[in-house]
Amino acid sequence: MRAFIASLLLSALVAGETAPPPMPGLPPEPRVLQLTSPLAADAQRAQVMPRFSDEIQALRRALERARSELGIAAAPAPTAAPPTPTESPAELGPPLASPRYGERLRVTKTPVGGALVDADLGPVSADEAVRELAALLGMTLDEERPAQLSRAVHLRVAALPYHEALDRLLGQLGLTWREEGGGSTRRLIIDRGMPSASERERRARRAFERLQDGPRGPLAAEALWLLAQQEAGQRRPAEALRLYMSLIDTYGASPDAAVQPWVQRAARGAGEALLSLGSPVEARIALRSWLVRAEPKDPEAARVLLLSAQAARQIGDRRQDVAAYDDAVDDLHRLLQDHAEDPRVAAEVAAARLLIAELLYTAATRALQVIGSEEGSMPADVAARLREVEAQLQRWLAATGRSAADAPDLQAFWLAECAFHLGRAEEARARYELLHRRWRDGKTDPKAPANIYAESAFRIGECWLRQREPSPVRALFAFLRARQDFPTSEIAPQVLIRIAYCYAELEAEEHAVQTLQDLLRDERIADAAPLRQQLDRLLGELVGRLGRYPGPVRARVLFYIARAQWLQAQRDRREQAQLAQQAAATYRRVLDEQPSQELRHAAQLGMARSLLLAGDDDRGEAELRRLLRDPTLGDRDRAYAGQLLGEHLRARGRLREAIRAFRGEISE
Repeated sequence: MRAFIASLLLSALVAGETAPPPMPGLPPEPRVLQLTSPLAADAQRAQVMPRFSDEIQALRRALERARSELGIAAAPAPTAAPPTPTESPAELGPPLASPRYGERLRVTKTPVGGALVDADLGPVSADEAVRELAALLGMTLDEERPAQLSRAVHLRVAALPYHEALDRLLGQLGLTWREEGGGSTRRLIIDRGMPSASERERRARRAFERLQDGPRGPLAAEALWLLAQQEAGQRRPAEALRLYMSLIDTYGASPDAAVQPWVQRAARGAGEALLSLGSPVEARIALRSWLVRAEPKDPEAARVLLLSAQAARQIGDRRQDVAAYDDAVDDLHRLLQDHAEDPRVAAEVAAARLLIAELLYTAATRALQVIGSEEGSMPADVAARLREVEAQLQRWLAATGRSAADAPDLQAFWLAECAFHLGRAEEARARYELLHRRWRDGKTDPKAPANIYAESAFRIGECWLRQREPSPVRALFAFLRARQDFPTSEIAPQVLIRIAYCYAELEAEEHAVQTLQDLLRDERIADAAPLRQQLDRLLGELVGRLGRYPGPVRARVLFYIARAQWLQAQRDRREQAQLAQQAAATYRRVLDEQPSQELRHAAQLGMARSLLLAGDDDRGEAELRRLLRDPTLGDRDRAYAGQLLGEHLRARGRLREAIRAFRGEISE
């Protein structure tokens, strides 16, 4: 053994001669399992407390921006409270014990006129307890006291402000109290009535404020949240927002897992308050902050997603931002995907279906306004939106216990519009006629926009023109009725154009005039004059009122009138030249309105053939040659112009020129 120890010492000496000098030691570092005192643990926790996360930082920046824009003052951050919010233990006076109950009931006065109550009573007579407490507080008890004071009560509190102690003591009996006078004349008056809603709110607020001003923790965070909830419930969103922000500022970086749910709830509350205050951008940030921490199947997520979609929709309305509308639709699709089958959020699911139908319908109609709504020209994405609008509305109606026939007027109009634009004219016409009938019967929905009834009356005529076998006679009848029922509505220019169009179509069908006359007579829209005279009078009214409409409307109406005049000239051999010249003059008026390129080419073609029909060969031929030299002329119009010119030249015996014209070749 001695030899072994000696060998160890020798090895150590050898190593000491060759080893480098030791490195300086590391500073002390607390071990994970090191036992420390509670105070040391608190200090260590304060040093390693994490900063605000990126998500909370973004939320706080958004809330600060909203608070600055809305002019809301910041709430003071809660601090660890001493025995009272304003006084330290050194400032408190000596405790006063009750002569009757001794140390079981003590009152400690404060320099600012307050008092803290320590009590361990019960069961005792309420009258005796109130008498003793009033005496310790320096109050005179009113002589008239309710009979309930004869009952027994309990009071066990520690360092509780006297007004809360009285609330607890008398609240057991359903009594309220008030204090009158000051100094030596202070009186305690007990009321017999049950506490009112405002009194209960006051009591709760005092309790919340006291707890919130205590040591920071889950209970204090909950108290601050409850205070904010009270403000929100009283429809004071600005004050609620101030308190929600205070909670987030105070506890947003807390590592305590029990505190974080209240931070999350504050984010949601702040989002709702901002939404009602008209700050949808910041509201959406706050609501998304809640969603980041939520479980996908949490029923509350359905409500928050609906609010987030409403905020995105407001952003889109305010900025005319299509991307914001898409964000709203994404939120609603997520809501339906995660919660459509959850009966607990059936109301939110139904509201989401209605909102997504409205958003998609609005997007589709805006797209149709840009690209035009002519039949057969609808892009696939617009048609897909309209089909989803129909599907969501049908599910919404089923969830609310309605059928399509019982749909509210606005949603019934949306369904009619979807069917109309998707090519189901007969189905759409039935829905439009139902809405028009409700208007005529005085049974309209006061919540629906007034313009949908005029639009429905106009669409009835459009449906007659778009059905498999178009009926310009019935369409004209519908347009005349719409003009009679809604003479000053926004649809007046459209009705005017369609009346002119149908008027031109009627000239091509002689039998249609009698059909229209029968319809007008049955509905008592027209007078007793012959229908041809009525139509001529209508034509004069259309021309006479064109000055009040914009150029594109005037151009379109004049074009259809010119076409009707040309059709009359073709049919009336005796006055053909005069009617054809009249048609050519009207086509010239169309060109004077500087119409679109398509309408300009159509008017030039109409003017050229009218001149040829009137016998003005030179001018008609010149117009056709001028038109064929136009490089912007479409292939279909070019072929038609070449055919007109070729037939005219062939009839005049100019065969070589006619051949070139048929080929589209124009000689100088």
